[in-house]
Amino acid sequence: ASDTAGGPGVLPDPEAWQQVDHAIDLLASTVEAGHTEDVRLLALELRSHMLALRSADAVRCQQIASVELEIENSREELRKGEQNLEEVSWEINRLTLTRADFSQHIESICSELERFQKEQATLQEELETLHAAARRAAAERSAAERAAAERETAERAAAAAAAAERE
Repeated sequence: ASDTAGGPGVLPDPEAWQQVDHAIDLLASTVEAGHTEDVRLLALELRSHMLALRSADAVRCQQIASVELEIENSREELRKGEQNLEEVSWEINRLTLTRADFSQHIESICSELERFQKEQATLQEELETLHAAARRAAAERSAAERAAAERETAERAAAAAAAAERE
């Protein structure tokens, strides 16, 4: 009798079933002995134990249903958590790719900036070379103009001296 109590998935109350088994054994021996009044009393006691077991089984079934509901709710929460985790993981992957794109873009900009800085330095050197050449040319022109002016002055002085000698 104790193996089928409460249906599948419900654990029987071992102590209550021991009492039922004991009551059945007493009932069987009393029936064999022919004590009809004792049989009625034992049958009432057996019914009482059976009702108690049904009540306990009903409570256990409610508890099991409650636990099963909690398990289902936990599974749903887990599914939501997994979904959120997948969304966060996807967002992290997207941001990682975006970061990689930005890093590559920044590296490209840095390379361009470095190239422009080198070109600027080269142009600055060329400009300084041109300024130096212009200063040298101006100095040479100034020296040439002074030399020409000195020659002209010397030629005038020589011409004036020659004219004075002729007079």
